[in-house]
Amino acid sequence: LGRSAEAGDPGGMCMLADFYYSGKLCQKDEKKMVFWLERAAEQDFGEAFAKLAFCHENGIGGLERDPARICGLYAKAAEAGNCMALVKLGEIYMEGKMVETDIRRARQYFEKAAEKGNHYALFNLGFMAAEGIGQDADDRKAAIYFLDAARRGNLHAQFNIGSCYSDGR
Repeated sequence: LGRSAEAGDPGGMCMLADFYYSGKLCQKDEKKMVFWLERAAEQDFGEAFAKLAFCHENGIGGLERDPARICGLYAKAAEAGNCMALVKLGEIYMEGKMVETDIRRARQYFEKAAEKGNHYALFNLGFMAAEGIGQDADDRKAAIYFLDAARRGNLHAQFNIGSCYSDGR
């Protein structure tokens, strides 16, 4: 794996970074983790952008919690097709974390991830429909999203679809 990373493979770099983060098969070293993620990001590797954003967001590896940098990294990961980055941006815009709340934009990010089958995005779209966030509340639409997310293994959606059935919605 180290050879793969040293040879310039961004996938290998991200895997090696994961090992340094977890301490599996090597000594835990967040600085080395960041080093390898930054090398992979230099090659426009979407997964590296998402992981660096997560590290910045949580102050891992001594990285600064800079909202503009975090959103920029998640945006680069999303442009590269990273589903979790799409979901994360949707959550950031829906909750107004680090940016001004923008429900329309949040929905767009969730919809892009949902098109790829991401159960977190489907759950969030169901939540928005159920609560009337950016739209009129629609229990039927919410149930459709929750059911799809539940079938894909989302535990919160499984609970919510059960509640829909027990409440007769």
